[in-house]
Amino acid sequence: MTTYASVYGYRTGHFVEDDLEWCLYAVSGDCSSRGMSDVGDVIQFKNKHSALVASFLRAQLEWDLCSCLEFPGVDQPSTEEQEHRRTVLRDMFDRGHELIEAGVFHHKWHVRTQWALGEPDEFEGRKDYRFVEASA
Repeated sequence: MTTYASVYGYRTGHFVEDDLEWCLYAVSGDCSSRGMSDVGDVIQFKNKHSALVASFLRAQLEWDLCSCLEFPGVDQPSTEEQEHRRTVLRDMFDRGHELIEAGVFHHKWHVRTQWALGEPDEFEGRKDYRFVEASA
């Protein structure tokens, strides 16, 4: 059976595990092209990390909803609102640190970056993104 990874390796000479079919790409924040560099990071991950990646992306979305839609422009949030925000942000950071421990993310700046899910071939040959190898 031909997989994306085997075709990618054949075309580029860069052979990867057969189960690397998805990636995270930096949309904004520290590791995006508008962050600490002119190029954004792309991280391929293995299927065994899919649940961790999904958990992080859900927590990231929850933080976005909380900070942008639930309490927009609140100058003096109530104690309850403040605690809710802290809980949601803490959960996102916890999920991000799980990805560091799993070897998908490399450092705290990856945790603080806004990510989206994509396919690696979307980024082949692009000068505004670079592939960052996951360590596990």
